[in-house]
Amino acid sequence: MDDNLVDGLHRIHRVITRALAVARVYGAVFSREGFGDARARRGFLDYTRCLVLLLRAHHEGEEELLFPRLVGAASRGTLAELEAQHRELVAALHDAVAATERAEAGQPESEWVDELMGALSIIEPRWRVHIALEQETVTQALLDGLMSRDEQVALLRALSEHGQKNGHVPELAVPFALYNLEAADRAALSRLMPPQVTHELMPGPWRAQWAPMQRFLLG
Repeated sequence: MDDNLVDGLHRIHRVITRALAVARVYGAVFSREGFGDARARRGFLDYTRCLVLLLRAHHEGEEELLFPRLVGAASRGTLAELEAQHRELVAALHDAVAATERAEAGQPESEWVDELMGALSIIEPRWRVHIALEQETVTQALLDGLMSRDEQVALLRALSEHGQKNGHVPELAVPFALYNLEAADRAALSRLMPPQVTHELMPGPWRAQWAPMQRFLLG
């Protein structure tokens, strides 16, 4: 199966959608009962930090690389609404990133878990509304009227590279993205990555770093 921009966008949307739901479920438990041990804290912090940094990078990538290409094809009102939805997410996303930064600095869970959960509770419903409109707007027919399939693949790769550059460290971000996807999606995303990363680094020297997140990931 060839790389495809529409499929690639939907795939990253599925990563973020699942991770938001997982983070909220586990976060509610940890807020109520505590982490219990350092490994659980480390795994949850790594997982949620991957989530919020990916979401921020995804928004920035769309605004810089995708939305400008849609001018003249998508309606001006729809583009304005998509951009407004991004702005509506910014404040809560800023709070979520800040909460994970405080956690990384060693602050006790009472000072960041509830704030993070509050931010995610705002982000998740707004995110679902946003991707519904975006996926309704950015269709294969619309893209085919704007650019060739090769240009679409190049844009998909540029968006992927932007996300990797501006997300969390690859030792965490790569397994986070891959293992928040079911097998078919995982294989498709893997094709955008160097084989050395997926076949050697991730199961090898990176393994100890992302292993604390494993309970939150798909097998």
